[in-house]
Amino acid sequence: MRKLILGAILTVSLPTMADIATDLNSGLSVSEAYQNAAAACTGEECDALIAQEMLEAGVSAEMIMAAVIDSGIPAAVVIEAAADAALRAGVDVNDVMAAAANVPGVQPADAVQGVTAAAVTNNVAVAQVMVAANNAGINSVQTVAGVSQAGVSQTVVERSASTAGIPANQVNAGLNVAQNNGNNSSDSGSSLNLGNIITAPTTPGGDSPA
Repeated sequence: MRKLILGAILTVSLPTMADIATDLNSGLSVSEAYQNAAAACTGEECDALIAQEMLEAGVSAEMIMAAVIDSGIPAAVVIEAAADAALRAGVDVNDVMAAAANVPGVQPADAVQGVTAAAVTNNVAVAQVMVAANNAGINSVQTVAGVSQAGVSQTVVERSASTAGIPANQVNAGLNVAQNNGNNSSDSGSSLNLGNIITAPTTPGGDSPA
């Protein structure tokens, strides 16, 4: 699988942002514009530059992640990369989960899996991830399934679920879903650094929504 680096931007051959914006304005989907830019680009850092230019063209983080997923990268891997960069930048896990939950076409458990893997790396408590998932509208069964799919042990899953107020019957159901899904972490072997494309939303008062 090709190596994706979506972070620090180096000099590569890529159409200008105006070309990406033109594609979008002409009616192409974000995925189509992404694929066009990728086809015209040479260099290891292409995806990073495309992602940044799409942000500058007004494309949301959720739609950029969807476009990368459409290129063939597993959803949980892409979300983990974006979540890791966001958490490292100090974005609250609730805002990270909200973005992950809103990526078009992504299953809730995959969104939770990606955020959980990033949260563990960044020392965010699994119980906080579970609460964030529930706050984002993901039901408890899919929340537990996603956490388990991220490679969190059953003991930690059960303890964290208790802290988050998830009933035991929903924990058991979620563990069964994870087992049926293969219960394995989506590690493609690639090095992904999506860069900080997820930012905290603001309200008129300047605070992130609860």
